[in-house]
Amino acid sequence: MSEPAPEVPEQLAKSAQSSPAAKAEDELPAPVAEPGELESAAVSEPASATASDAVCMQAGKFKDRVAAVKAAKWMKSQGSEVIEISQEKHRVVKGYWVFLPAFSSREAAAAKLRELRGLGIHDVALIGKGAAAPRISLGVYKNKSNMHRRVAELKKLGYPAMTAAITKTRREYVIKARAGDARSAFDRDWPSMFPGHPLRSATCTGPS
Repeated sequence: MSEPAPEVPEQLAKSAQSSPAAKAEDELPAPVAEPGELESAAVSEPASATASDAVCMQAGKFKDRVAAVKAAKWMKSQGSEVIEISQEKHRVVKGYWVFLPAFSSREAAAAKLRELRGLGIHDVALIGKGAAAPRISLGVYKNKSNMHRRVAELKKLGYPAMTAAITKTRREYVIKARAGDARSAFDRDWPSMFPGHPLRSATCTGPS
């Protein structure tokens, strides 16, 4: 079952990125401000469209500003007017923590830990510090189905395993530009020049 998640201990949050069972994506770099480029908290995502259908275009999912600036320069070289480079922030799930409900004392938790290990249950640890203490951690999993499998196995043995999502902030950069006479170049060349960075129609805002 799920509960309003306790704060995931730092070492377990890190294991969501480093352990084979819960390897997460690399940390995204922090934003670096550059003169003449605008940032905003978020940009709404319009419906998908081809470049020829739109007056303005929005290109997204750039993991760092350097890549976004490179794409913006290409847009300018094709005759478009770059309106802004903005930043979006999303909370994304990086893994799932499986644990037992809090114990009344560290001694009680330690006794339960010995019991679990005696049954041959692996990947268990006593969390003795921080907001999650005293609890028994039963693993961190990137894959939700693996998390559910772990919970089912434990409940079958009579242990009321619980779960909490491990989240982090992901930063992505978005370019908005007036395509102008460059629409055909966007349609023709963008997919091969910048694969994985969708191009969408956008409402034209900013300087004329």
